[in-house]
Amino acid sequence: MYRVELPGPVVVKDIASDARVRLEIPRATFNELAADNRIRQWRKAFEHGDAKVTGVEQIIRLIVTVVEKQEERSRTRRARGH
Repeated sequence: MYRVELPGPVVVKDIASDARVRLEIPRATFNELAADNRIRQWRKAFEHGDAKVTGVEQIIRLIVTVVEKQEERSRTRRARGH
């Protein structure tokens, strides 16, 4: 188990008993996603059930909103660039 504190990130090997959001993902999958570093791949991991999130619903919705806005900005940049 790893604890990630934001902003930061500060990563330590610890069970975060006070965590407000918990991400469950196999280590090998996490390593692949971290190396690829693309939001689209993370989304696929959640859609296929390779990654799961539990916790405070408002925080999860906020994360989803931020990701969706980032994806929209990326699409807009690509459209303008062509």
